[in-house]
Amino acid sequence: MCPQPPGDDKLMSLGVEIPMATIVFADDDPSFRFLLAAYLQLLGHRVRSAGTGRQALELVADEQPSLVILDLVMPDLDGYQTCRALRTDPATAGIPVMLLTAFEHFAQSPRAAGTWFDAVLSKPCRMDELRYQIDSLLCPVAVAA
Repeated sequence: MCPQPPGDDKLMSLGVEIPMATIVFADDDPSFRFLLAAYLQLLGHRVRSAGTGRQALELVADEQPSLVILDLVMPDLDGYQTCRALRTDPATAGIPVMLLTAFEHFAQSPRAAGTWFDAVLSKPCRMDELRYQIDSLLCPVAVAA
């Protein structure tokens, strides 16, 4: 069982309880931000979305989320730069970060595996695959069981 946050808000996924989480999601495409935020909210998560890497860093500082999902190509700071900033700040270094990119060749390349991202998915992706990756980052012990 995954450790629970204060209160008893939890989700069921793959037969295990996953705590509801605050997720910061950054993508420069407003339509995709809206759709993914709606899907994550449907799953019971609280979502804060940003259109740039710099906005994402501000939200992370304010919210201290359980998970950050980043697009690769964004204005001001790209996904790499945003992730690097998160990883080098002791206050945010432990927050899992997922890259969700339209560059399928990058998502499947060995280079992606060597980055600071905890998970990499190409978009469009299947919702069950996205949910599994999110659940595994939020509660890796429960999903691996």
